[in-house]
Parts: sequence; C-alpha cells; structure tokens
Amino acid sequence: VLAAVSEFPGALRFADPELRSCKPFVLALFQRRACTLKYPVEELWEDRDFVLQAVQIQSSAFQAASAAFRGDPEIAMLAVQRHGYTLQFASTELRAEKKIVLAAVRQ
Repeated sequence: VLAAVSEFPGALRFADPELRSCKPFVLALFQRRACTLKYPVEELWEDRDFVLQAVQIQSSAFQAASAAFRGDPEIAMLAVQRHGYTLQFASTELRAEKKIVLAAVRQ
C-alpha cells in the first residue's frame, strides 16, 4: 500500500480509516512527500506527538494541526524555523511573539 500511495498520493483518500490513522504509515508517506495533508484522519492532527513529527518532516503540516497546536510555541517555532511562511498559520498570540516572528523572518 505504501508503494501504491507513493505513486498516487490521492489514493490514500480511498484507504480504510484505520490505515489513514496509523501514525507510522502516514509519517512514512510524509517522508516520501507522498501524502497530502487532507487525507490523514482528523484525530491525528489532534495528537501532539504526531504533529511534532509531521512538522519536522514537512513544515506545511503545521497548517493542518488543530488550533491548540497552532498555538503551541514549540510546534510553531519548529515550523517557522523550517519555513517562515508557516507563521501565517500560527495563533494570533504567537504571531505577536517577537521570538517566533524573528525566526520566521530569518527564513
């Protein structure tokens, strides 16, 4: 399945929700750049460990995280240090944090 989805990332939307909720599987797809952010089950975006790992792999994963994690300073900093444009997805409070804004600008 990993190989098939790597070839055609959109195929993940047809996969069983159990497979789309499997952290190691989804993270492996992110590593291969073979997964769009909309196909993993929503519950994964509410799992802090998953979000941290996903953002480390693809900073764009920050935009799919739950609002609580878009307001998490550690996760936001990780995202903006990789790609400054992700600052736009941070909470209003974090977009006003000097340290986080400076990290984003440096990118």
